Amino acid sequence: MTRNLLIQRKGFTVPELLAVVAVMLILLAMLLPILDGARRRARAVICLSNMHQLAVAHKSYAMENKQSTCHREAFLKDPPGWVGTGSWPNVSGIPQESILVRLRYLDGIDAFTCPDDHGYREDHEELVPFWYRYVRPASFSYTRNAEADARNPYPSFYRIRKPSQTCLTAEESEVAPMNGSEFYANPWDIMTLRHDNQCAMNFFDLHGAFINSKEFNLNDFGWRIINYLDP
Repeated sequence: MTRNLLIQRKGFTVPELLAVVAVMLILLAMLLPILDGARRRARAVICLSNMHQLAVAHKSYAMENKQSTCHREAFLKDPPGWVGTGSWPNVSGIPQESILVRLRYLDGIDAFTCPDDHGYREDHEELVPFWYRYVRPASFSYTRNAEADARNPYPSFYRIRKPSQTCLTAEESEVAPMNGSEFYANPWDIMTLRHDNQCAMNFFDLHGAFINSKEFNLNDFGWRIINYLDP
């Protein structure tokens, strides 16, 4: 009799199965945000790595060209810009044609795009002056600091007084205007918020870091220049 009872109790009852499933669901609900956060951090690391590759490519080009970086404009064809050559006024930017790719300072075009940049762009003509209305395309996520030498399309590494504080390239907002693959300290050139309100930024000494995008976007132009663009 006792043996038969033991045989009958080998399986789980329905309430016991439901309890196990409930515990598993609770654990899964607790783990998913942690896993999602880990994935976001991994994509952010890739983004920062991309920008480091771009900074090294700029520096390598400059070392062979009297410390002057390659041209910043995307729509100039001779030589092509650092993000490739498009046509004005429909500036597109073609990373495959980037002078950094053509001259093999970059191995392919992967470094031009943040893994969290999903490629959506919208022409916000109502938000910006008509001469700025060509929004940066989905083919690249980063733009270059034009304030480092606003009057010279070929900024020199020699000119930068504080290379560890002066931005070289930055992760601009998806709805920021194209400006020929560059950004200035103006109301429309703002940084992306896609990394938990932070953006990746590389500096002239080639180090990269995440900065507070909201702080950058909300501060006035003088603050941006003093702290990041031309200290």
